[in-house]
Amino acid sequence: MVTKVICLDKMSDIMEFVNEAHKVNGDILVRKGVYIVDGKSIMGIISLSPSDGVTVEYPEDASDFADYINSKF
Repeated sequence: MVTKVICLDKMSDIMEFVNEAHKVNGDILVRKGVYIVDGKSIMGIISLSPSDGVTVEYPEDASDFADYINSKF
């Protein structure tokens, strides 16, 4: 798993993140403190207040998702 800290400030950023996460075969986890949600769940991500920063974990073989994360954040 690859780990990266990102901020999702706008609803459009959250929606774009979830759309990209749905393209990945495997789990995308979004963590904040002791809370962990599915990165493919808009409501789950919103519940974390992602504008303050969240940690994203994704599979190492998800190269397209890694490219998206590295270019956007």
